[in-house]
Amino acid sequence: MSALSSSQPTPCRRTEERTPIVRSSTVRNVDAAPYDVTIENLSRKGFSFTSDTVVAVGGRIKVGLAGAGSAGARVAWRKGNCHGCLFRPALTKAQFDAAFSPTSNVLTITPASASAGDAALGPRSGREHGTKIASPAVGLILMGLAGAMCWTIIATIL
Repeated sequence: MSALSSSQPTPCRRTEERTPIVRSSTVRNVDAAPYDVTIENLSRKGFSFTSDTVVAVGGRIKVGLAGAGSAGARVAWRKGNCHGCLFRPALTKAQFDAAFSPTSNVLTITPASASAGDAALGPRSGREHGTKIASPAVGLILMGLAGAMCWTIIATIL
């Protein structure tokens, strides 16, 4: 019996255990528009995601990490709609700790002027594009003030 048809599992070359997270995210392929994915697991050195969009092995991508910005990676393997990726460079401890944490802000702003050239590898923050990411509390306060102003205008008209 050949090694390929053996029921023995293939030895894993990972040096770090991955944490299962199963969270929604966005991936940018250097040659394509962003698309939605599900991040299945995460470590400082890599992650896997599932998606209906297929990325070729060796493909360079940029993945959104809620709470930690985005990071560059290379697709190391693919099986069906599941892709295994290696971060290039590996996440820092601070990035890993912030990524998808329960207290992370999920709001991500991507400027309309972003081009395929912006998909170069490496972490990036919203400040490099001149954008600011507000906390959910600020959004709620602004919505409350806008509502109060609308009711004041309506009461004045009537």
